[in-house]
Amino acid sequence: MKRYFVIYLVSLITVSCGDVSTNSAQVSNEDDMANYGRNLYETQCILCHGEKGNAKIAQAADLSISKLDETVVGDRIYHGKGTMPAYKDKLGEPEINALSKYVISLRNSK
Repeated sequence: MKRYFVIYLVSLITVSCGDVSTNSAQVSNEDDMANYGRNLYETQCILCHGEKGNAKIAQAADLSISKLDETVVGDRIYHGKGTMPAYKDKLGEPEINALSKYVISLRNSK
């Protein structure tokens, strides 16, 4: 069992260190921003938080019931918390803002 957890943890770290493939300069309106946030979520967060934000894998927070405001969500993405890594060296401010908006939107997707 421990062996599978270690394999999972190494996979998790490898996936969470991936590059952001979408250029934030291409985001020009609210629809683009929503899609950009969703794409970031799918490449950076879905492994632990799941499609609807409620997977709670590796002690991930349930984003579908979170009461945190967008500023605090952005701060958590930037600095990380608990088992969640910090994204300050992987994502810039536009990416963190788009991702924060998407995370907030998961509250309505139950």
